[in-house]
Amino acid sequence: MKAGRISVAVVVFGIALQLGNPSLTPGIVDGQLTIETRGVTFITGRPLDRLRDGGSVTYTFRIVVSTERRGRSLGSREHQFVLSYDLWEERFAVAELGTPTRSVSNLTSEEAEAWCLNNLALPIGGIRENTPLWLRLEYRAVFEDTTLEGDENPGFGLGGLISIFSRREENEVPEGMVETGPFRLSDLR
Repeated sequence: MKAGRISVAVVVFGIALQLGNPSLTPGIVDGQLTIETRGVTFITGRPLDRLRDGGSVTYTFRIVVSTERRGRSLGSREHQFVLSYDLWEERFAVAELGTPTRSVSNLTSEEAEAWCLNNLALPIGGIRENTPLWLRLEYRAVFEDTTLEGDENPGFGLGGLISIFSRREENEVPEGMVETGPFRLSDLR
């Protein structure tokens, strides 16, 4: 009987681990490689604090396709989004940097994350249909300088004081990576 309970516990633990792990699923839309994600959360921690303090946060996302895990890139594309937070409505706004600039507002944090991730794509021209591929999504929050213009001592600007009193690490950069593979473009069509 004890062995049966242990087996069930191991299976339940394995399922819980899979549900908590971020995953990445490739797709093709209009000749571009797109991604579908599960469990990728990036509006947390220091970026979320900054947004709720009235600042904005720029997120950089990079999609990379290679022929082996963490291998040399066959192609990559970078996307940038600026997020802000409406303190009165308690909702997020997102603007995609680039041409053309697109934006959306009045979103929950989950909707803002989904909007960013659903707008990532990589052209697949020149990649062979039957080549085994790996797909990697890298993301990182980028913080702009928070000191006031003309401030002689940046440690005592508004941003510096907030960091000192909240004991945040200045070099802490929220980032992550999710990878999947191998797959073939022919399998996605």
